[in-house]
Amino acid sequence: AAQPNGAPNPSSVRVGFAEQLNLYEVCGLLLGANLAPSEQVGELLECVLKPPLDQLQQLCADSLAGTSATSSAVSPLVMSGTNASAAESEALFASRAELAAHCISVVAVVSKGFSNLSAATALSNGSGLPRAAFVHAMRLALASLQPFGRSADVRAKALMLLHRMVETLSEDLVAFLNPALPQLL
Repeated sequence: AAQPNGAPNPSSVRVGFAEQLNLYEVCGLLLGANLAPSEQVGELLECVLKPPLDQLQQLCADSLAGTSATSSAVSPLVMSGTNASAAESEALFASRAELAAHCISVVAVVSKGFSNLSAATALSNGSGLPRAAFVHAMRLALASLQPFGRSADVRAKALMLLHRMVETLSEDLVAFLNPALPQLL
């Protein structure tokens, strides 16, 4: 439905995954450009990352708990019989994995605006909040490998994020690698 001025109603405009990633990347680039005090950047970064990270955490919890197909992220599938149940379960997994991969991609593209947030750099310039936000995001992304590790897309996005975190967290990334390697390989 259009507004009186002919413009589309903002609540009816759908933004696809690719467009979302472009918008998140712009947010990351602006936040990482040192246009605001580091405390404010940290707070804004947490606000930008909160929705996708909350969604990733919920997707993981739902998958680990084995919740039904009536999840808010996936519409119910109507099937019958044992094969249908297996197909329904696989379709639910695929839908959740696709959303999880997208959430991980969001963190990776936001991180493009931040070049080095290692512990030493964070202590010297007071940028501990952005670093903490990415450490938290990295932990959640790697934790998503437990329920979604058999999804090639989730593994690829987790590797993409690891690649980005090499530049962002530098030597601090080593702590994440050891527990994650079996699921990534």
